[in-house]
Amino acid sequence: MKKQKLIFVLTVSSLFSFSIAFASTLLITHEKSNSVSIVDTDTDQIVKTVQVGETPHAIAITPKRHFAYTGNRGDNTLSVIELKSMNVVKTIKVPHSIMNLEISPDGRYVSVNSRTSLHVSFIDTATNTIVKTIEVGHGKKRAQGRSAVNMGDPNIHARKGGIMISHDTWSPNSQFLFVPDRFNYKIAKIDIKTFEVLDHLQLETPTHHILVTPNGRSMIALNDGVAKHNIPPSIIFFSIDTLKIEKRISISLAKGEFAQGHHAGYNLDKTRLYFANRGKKKGEKRGKTVAIVDLKEHKLIKTVESGYGAGHANASPDGKYIFILNHFDNVVSVLDAKTNNMIKNIQLPLPSDSSIGHSGVFSKDGRYYYELCETEGKLLKINVESLTFSKEIKVGDWPSIMVQLD
Repeated sequence: MKKQKLIFVLTVSSLFSFSIAFASTLLITHEKSNSVSIVDTDTDQIVKTVQVGETPHAIAITPKRHFAYTGNRGDNTLSVIELKSMNVVKTIKVPHSIMNLEISPDGRYVSVNSRTSLHVSFIDTATNTIVKTIEVGHGKKRAQGRSAVNMGDPNIHARKGGIMISHDTWSPNSQFLFVPDRFNYKIAKIDIKTFEVLDHLQLETPTHHILVTPNGRSMIALNDGVAKHNIPPSIIFFSIDTLKIEKRISISLAKGEFAQGHHAGYNLDKTRLYFANRGKKKGEKRGKTVAIVDLKEHKLIKTVESGYGAGHANASPDGKYIFILNHFDNVVSVLDAKTNNMIKNIQLPLPSDSSIGHSGVFSKDGRYYYELCETEGKLLKINVESLTFSKEIKVGDWPSIMVQLD
């Protein structure tokens, strides 16, 4: 009995020191309570809550799982969380607002984008200090007839005229950062050795996100489209080295659907891309189109309709399904990854005006899928085998983004 008791005590007291190795753990940002909750998905319990800066939104983890960084939009800071202790060990003030942050593949830098200007700051993860802040473009008067698609708080971007950067992406070798300048409809290529902009790729629409192709030689720009000028969302393949456009694919939308392309995801073997059109937040123009692209042939296979506010595509660990997160609907849409047919909308027990967060993840064993409901403060659990809603877990005030430790 004594030996069994000792083993139990060691396991509980070591929860945070060894959580990465032994538990399936989620870190969730809460924008209204200025905190990050740590959830063990083996028990569906919050094991710790960490206070960070004001209005934490984005969160990213270093490749070796030493630190997590939160981008705090309310006070323009980054909170550095040491993952062994799950404590904030430093707060970094940046000289601009914060849209998003990304960690380089080699773990050396954190790039921090602005929501209200065209600046990017670089944080050295060894010292957790800013090594450089640069401007990737100019916020001069936009060419006549253009209209940037604003995101987030419309009041902020109405005052700033749509000047902002969205989701940047590192090259696989960490030598370059590709930054979407939404104001000028350009993608800037930054050389990390000199922290200088080498060149720009001019497009006809703002870019929301950029992905690296599975072969690592090209990039994929996921573009909003401009509804006002009948420019549809598009997917642009371009060279990492030269920025030369290799292929352009325009996405046809349903009648009346508002053009606002969002994020995309790959199927398990990375032969297909699933690109979601989010559309407007309210009204009949909400987005619902998901475009499926063959990555070998660089061609559109088909489009399907999901729930409203289609935002993110996530492949199940067994490769059978693609789960679509819908920001403005109370359903999780599920595609058959083999046939590319929409097979089910899983109903979520939420009020009709609920807002779904920006992350979808699967449990370590692949049995469950998780989404966040911002307005209800809940983590939603889906049974992958039966494709049914499983349970809801109260996690905190306005959960927006989550990352998985293991």
